[in-house]
Parts: sequence; C-alpha cells; structure tokens
Amino acid sequence: MSRDIIPEFIEGFGVKPNKIITINNFFEVAQIEAKSYEPLSAAEAAVYAAAPVLVTSGRLTLQKNQAPLLHSFAALRQRQPAKLVFVGDGELREALTARAREWACACTLLGRA
Repeated sequence: MSRDIIPEFIEGFGVKPNKIITINNFFEVAQIEAKSYEPLSAAEAAVYAAAPVLVTSGRLTLQKNQAPLLHSFAALRQRQPAKLVFVGDGELREALTARAREWACACTLLGRA
C-alpha cells in the first residue's frame, strides 16, 4: 500500500502498524528527465496542439476509478475545448473507450503505463 494511506488503515480500521508494508512506486528520475528532452512524434504533437490537455496515468482498473473522470471531463468539454489522455492499460480499457466515445469526450488512450 502507499505510505499516504497508512494512517487511514491504522486509525480508521485498527490495522497494526507492524502488519503494514509500504511499497513505493519506482521511478527512474534520470531516464524520465532524459526522455523529457526528446522531441514528440507527429502523432504525439497532434494530441497536444489544438487544446489544453489533461493527462492521467495508471492501470485501467476498477480500483483506480477513472470512470468519474470521464463524467467530469464531459462537463468541462461543454464549457471549453480540451483533451483527456489516459496513459495506461488494463481490463477496463474497452469500457472506458466506449464510454468516452458515447460522451464524445475526445479522449486518447496511449499504450501502457
């Protein structure tokens, strides 16, 4: 579990601290920084060219609860042009894609996180 939710488990659910293990997300900071200097492909540049872009990254699973994001994004799109990019993959990919199409959300799903 992430370190930010540990107090909730201890205080809210009475889980003993010695029963909790924190597993931090692993990031190669130097690799991420190096990639930030690489030019975008034409397809990537097109995603960011026309309107503000919101990006979310993670597994497309029930636990990540991305479906409400589509609802909020659809409301935003009624007020201004924008794009939503999901970076990730998972069992909800097809369902999220279908819902985005249904609501004409202009969402893009890019590869795997």
